Amino acid sequence: MSIKTILIAGLAAIPLSLGAIAPAFAAPSCTKADRCDPVVCRMREPRVAPACSHAQGPTNCHHMAATAANRDELQLRLLRNQRCIKAGEELYACFSNPGPVSPSVQEARTSLSVCQRRLSEIR
Repeated sequence: MSIKTILIAGLAAIPLSLGAIAPAFAAPSCTKADRCDPVVCRMREPRVAPACSHAQGPTNCHHMAATAANRDELQLRLLRNQRCIKAGEELYACFSNPGPVSPSVQEARTSLSVCQRRLSEIR
């Protein structure tokens, strides 16, 4: 992994890694699942990343106008957000104290409310 040094607005030089960055969020370990069988937890765990990835298409409704022409796309994005939230909730249901919510799931909750609001504004 290479390291570069950058200078920001005359402040001290900051080392910058150009390699892969490990995610700050770590999902709870299924070995600590206390509300479902660890086998069930391990089946649910791999569903979260694909449901919350943007490989299926965009999920953000923030910059979409609330128009009839956008209705289908808004509904599609709403459904993508719902799938992500559901996958996360199914995994978190295995734990009495799952810890912090995945940033992907939190982002989906925020986007979902925006999509719902945009859809409700269409006449």
